[in-house]
Amino acid sequence: MRILIFHGYLLRGTGSNIYNAELVRALARLGHEVHLFCQDPDWEAPEGVTVHVPDIGRVLPVYVADSYDGFDAKVYPDLTDAELEHYIEANVEAVRAAPVPDAALVGFSCIIASWFCATHCASARRFSRSALLVDCPSAR
Repeated sequence: MRILIFHGYLLRGTGSNIYNAELVRALARLGHEVHLFCQDPDWEAPEGVTVHVPDIGRVLPVYVADSYDGFDAKVYPDLTDAELEHYIEANVEAVRAAPVPDAALVGFSCIIASWFCATHCASARRFSRSALLVDCPSAR
């Protein structure tokens, strides 16, 4: 199965970063073709995983203020309209360039999840409080 995972952040540190890195590894071990969207170009992807790093520039929208090497992290309410638009467009462009998945997991970024569902999927359901699991039967 071709699976798209949209994380949008680094894959080290704590919380969802480590969760997504381990999830991708587990899916690859099961033989799935995984397309991971993140901001960690140096992550060593296992066989079966393609890492996509959208060019978002230096501004990294975050939910909780933190520091990230190579980025100017800004909480969403502090983003200008232009910064948010650039972030969305860079990610949309990267997802459009990838193969259409059979399923997708989009965590945290409800903006990207909403766009993805509207353009790729017949159905979606909440997977957890902050993630959306998407079945993409139109891709089959």
